[in-house]
Amino acid sequence: MRTGFSSHRRERLLCVGRRKRRVVMAPLVGRKTIRPSIEGRLKKLQRIVPGCQELDVDALFQRTADYILALELQVSTLKSLILSFGP
Repeated sequence: MRTGFSSHRRERLLCVGRRKRRVVMAPLVGRKTIRPSIEGRLKKLQRIVPGCQELDVDALFQRTADYILALELQVSTLKSLILSFGP
């Protein structure tokens, strides 16, 4: 019996409105599946946030949130310095 799934990729039929389209899923990594388009975005995020080259997804998101908070703190500090020492 043929299941329609190859060993290195999975395909699913996705129904959107009246149309049906085939969605190709990335291979399973452990228990989680990451689509190739999302994987590319995660690689870009790893390059933007310092120190995130070898982190898993959960740690990457935590480090990104911390980095955003640090950047917001820097911006607010610089704004207050401008108001204090400005023209």
